Amino acid sequence: MNDKLMKKEQKETSPLIHKQAINFLVRFYILLKILKLYAENNELIEEQTRLLFEEFQKLKELTEEITFRIRQESIFFNQTRLKFSLANYPIFKALLEEFRKKEIGHLSISPEIQPQTLKEAIAVLGQRRTGTTPFEEIVAELNQR
Repeated sequence: MNDKLMKKEQKETSPLIHKQAINFLVRFYILLKILKLYAENNELIEEQTRLLFEEFQKLKELTEEITFRIRQESIFFNQTRLKFSLANYPIFKALLEEFRKKEIGHLSISPEIQPQTLKEAIAVLGQRRTGTTPFEEIVAELNQR
């Protein structure tokens, strides 16, 4: 295996990336929850969007791909299973349940995404869905926006 490939693999599985991916998900969860309570232009939402985007920028500096996958009772970041602590376990379970209800098994975020677009996408994800095909409804609304 060449040195460049080995360094890339080590970088992508480092504890720092693991921690940063969890930090991003915690901020993601916070924004998801408050978007259910307040209008998208609320000051609190703007602040949380800024904090989430800061976490996103840090994550983007560490890895090229930003993909979360849901498999059974686990969340994977790229190819690495995220391990949650006792302190953030309720957030982990809530995100799993939210993704399961919305039939989302894979979430990729473009490195070029802008804060406003990220906030709007999370707002769409957080909306209550009463139809029988929540995933299709989400995709249709994201395409419409």
